[in-house]
Amino acid sequence: MGRAMLILTTAFIAVYSIAMISMQGDQFEGAERNAGGYAAVQARNQANSGIDLAIQKLKADPTWRNGGSPWTVQLDGGSATITLSDYNTDQVKIVSQSSVVGKTVKVTTIVEKYVGSFIPKITGAMGLYNDNFDFLTSGSTSIDGHDASGQGNDLPGVNVVNSTGKSTVEGALADGGGTIDGNPAIAEDNSMDFTDASNLIDKLANKSGTNFISGNYDQQLGTADNPGVFFVDDYVKLTGGASKGFGVLVVRSNDELDLSGLLDVKGNFTFNGLIIFEDGWGLNGAGTPLLNGAVMFGGNSSYKTTIDFRGTLDVQYNSQALDYANLAVGKVLSDGTPFKKVSVYE
Repeated sequence: MGRAMLILTTAFIAVYSIAMISMQGDQFEGAERNAGGYAAVQARNQANSGIDLAIQKLKADPTWRNGGSPWTVQLDGGSATITLSDYNTDQVKIVSQSSVVGKTVKVTTIVEKYVGSFIPKITGAMGLYNDNFDFLTSGSTSIDGHDASGQGNDLPGVNVVNSTGKSTVEGALADGGGTIDGNPAIAEDNSMDFTDASNLIDKLANKSGTNFISGNYDQQLGTADNPGVFFVDDYVKLTGGASKGFGVLVVRSNDELDLSGLLDVKGNFTFNGLIIFEDGWGLNGAGTPLLNGAVMFGGNSSYKTTIDFRGTLDVQYNSQALDYANLAVGKVLSDGTPFKKVSVYE
């Protein structure tokens, strides 16, 4: 009996020892697998962080490729090495690689410039979104909804929200003259809604990239290469130096855009893009300016807007000029040229 017990006990100890060794091996393997998985996750996170940093630099300078050389960025817990190359028209290939504890992950992302619309839908060369306005014209006034670029559809010269607004415009032409042309010349559309324009204005007003101008202003309002977003603060009279503009010009809260001084200085002013009046008192155009793109009037104020076109001011719908507005808004809202991810893979 004693001998049998001893044999059984010895056998039990041997089996138990083998089981313990096996369990410890499994634990070590599990720990290694967990460590390897954690390292892979960390490497992947760092590689994706490198992609995001590269996109931020592209926003600031869409032509940036780091001279074709790898770009290494230091991150918490490691680094990522990024290379960039042109992939297709307006598309950039970004490859980001990161290693953590022997685990290397490479993430490839294709990004492209966002070409969607940041600006409200344009319904005419001039859109009048309520009927609370005075409209004054002369025989030299011209408003044309035919697309000057030839790239888009022709729109109404003037689009009004109801019959009251249409009668006001028609009465101004009968009294003062001028020409309105388009498809059709004057349209009535009671579905017109200024909400998108108001929401856009609210967003832009709180962005650091928006420029606020006031008084006698003689600086350029953006360039073709760098269109901008400009808010009229109180009262603005565009004078000699402000001969061109590109982007978006917002006039709001009983402010006034006065273009009359241009006749005495340079005789012309051209703004390429979108001009939005939200509850603005008026637009005086006694000089020879050209508003090339589109103009919108709307809001909810009880103040009546005065649109005074008794000079030689022209409003010309131009879908290509509105690209400047779209680019300017996109840059301000996204803090740089907007890029979107088209594909991501490892």
